[in-house]
Amino acid sequence: MIFVDQLRSYKTKVRWCHMMTNGDIDELHKFAVKIGLKRHWFQNHPLHPHYDVTEAMRVMAVKAGAFPVPSRYMVKKCSKIFTDRKKL
Repeated sequence: MIFVDQLRSYKTKVRWCHMMTNGDIDELHKFAVKIGLKRHWFQNHPLHPHYDVTEAMRVMAVKAGAFPVPSRYMVKKCSKIFTDRKKL
């Protein structure tokens, strides 16, 4: 599954959110290509591999099937630390 969290304002005027998966990272990359994201935009964070997504891209992601969720929910469902614990 692909998830997007809430939009937030950071240091720029552009509002951003994150797009993550609770499945295989390849699933996330395929979905990203489907909505027009570039592979080099991927943030390979050790615990939270994700794409940073603008407001317009978030709308496209939701239309393409991503689930809008609160940030805490997404981190719990998608973070490697939680996913790895389930495998033990």
